[in-house]
Amino acid sequence: SLEWVVWTGTEFVCGGPKGAHRSADGVGWEPWGAKVPCAVRCVTDRGWVGTSWPGQMWHSPDGKAWTKAKPLPPNGINQVTFGGAK
Repeated sequence: SLEWVVWTGTEFVCGGPKGAHRSADGVGWEPWGAKVPCAVRCVTDRGWVGTSWPGQMWHSPDGKAWTKAKPLPPNGINQVTFGGAK
């Protein structure tokens, strides 16, 4: 089962408990080649952001090397949105 899917600006990357996959067109998929320790929530030119239970935040510059953020208060953050009002 898949838990997340993101567009990196050049390809789709999706994942779940059994691994991650990538696709340039959303039709043909191949293994991502890296273990993703979280559910990816956002990808920008500044990096990747993910979450894991209970409210643990993660960051990666490339989607392959992940760093766990400092602990958050109970229940932390489990969703991230990106965008701005116009």
